[in-house]
Amino acid sequence: MGRFARALLLILLIVFLSCSSAPEEQDEISNVRNRAAENTEFGNTYFNQAKYDQALSFFNLALTDNISVDNEEGIVQSYNSIGKVHLATGSIEAAENNFRQALGLAEKVKSPALISQSANNMGEVFLFRLELQKALELFKQAIKEGDPENPTSDYAIVLHNLGSVYKKLGDLEKSLKLFNQALAINLKLRSFEEVASNYYMLASLYSKKGDYTRALSEANEALKYDKQVENSLGIAKDLQALGIISLKNGQNEKAYDYFIKSYMVFQTLSLSRQTNKALQYVIDTALLLGRNDEAQRYRKLLEDRQ
Repeated sequence: MGRFARALLLILLIVFLSCSSAPEEQDEISNVRNRAAENTEFGNTYFNQAKYDQALSFFNLALTDNISVDNEEGIVQSYNSIGKVHLATGSIEAAENNFRQALGLAEKVKSPALISQSANNMGEVFLFRLELQKALELFKQAIKEGDPENPTSDYAIVLHNLGSVYKKLGDLEKSLKLFNQALAINLKLRSFEEVASNYYMLASLYSKKGDYTRALSEANEALKYDKQVENSLGIAKDLQALGIISLKNGQNEKAYDYFIKSYMVFQTLSLSRQTNKALQYVIDTALLLGRNDEAQRYRKLLEDRQ
């Protein structure tokens, strides 16, 4: 074989090897990104079931994979997912830290959808802390990134959260308008879990206005949709809301039944703080009804939990 032929063969071999390794490397990156997406889906499933430890484990696995392949959009989503678990479990500082990471990176990659999602999540931290002006600023930042002509479920969530802020600020009419806007979007998109959340807040708003008949109607709608999507945590909250509204409406027997059902669902979910609160509602209502023996029995259950 001549020198030219050997040189040509060497060049072809180098080209072949470099070309064959590139698809393998690309395949591996795709596999990692797909695995991260799958872990995120598993995490979302557990989160929706209020199984927060399992959800957090899967979201952390997704974050590790996304970081390993420098998937910046995936990293933002993972930080947001982890933050939501911490927010749901009352670890507010941890939630804020993750949401700040998400928002900073979302602004770096200049993704309107991710900026909106991250700003909204940060706003929820300040809403939880009742730092309403800070929450309002973040929700307004989130809404600017959306498209009101083609609203998404995320856009509706921001409208819902804005409604929650204005409700706490005492502007009930503005709050009502925002909840109804969010509800209309979610009904159109068939985002039924969010529909339930909208009805839940409408029930709270009408209760605050003293319209208990309308409040009970809205709370029952929330319960209907939460049952439809098998959202156990939402069901527990709806039952508790129905109990509170029934008490305000003088329907103490119905309230007692709702509180017992709510307690049972919270207990099934192993949510300690919420279960204890539900038990206290049961005890107080039993005493109100003159059922002292039942009140004592539930008080013993509460004491044993503490």
